[in-house]
Amino acid sequence: MGENMGLSEEKLAKTAEIVANYLANHENPRNREENILMELWNSGSKEEQHTLAHMLFKMVRNAS
Repeated sequence: MGENMGLSEEKLAKTAEIVANYLANHENPRNREENILMELWNSGSKEEQHTLAHMLFKMVRNAS
């Protein structure tokens, strides 16, 4: 949807970073997959988190 609105991949990845930071700090994982994502997110540097956000964006885009 963001791409249809003209948002760049970089802007969408930055938005994914904001959401991921919020979730990591305020929500508890509900299953193993969410736990793994949270552990990856929390163990990464800012640069690694940015890369993970891009990867997650691409995964979601390719799934639709």
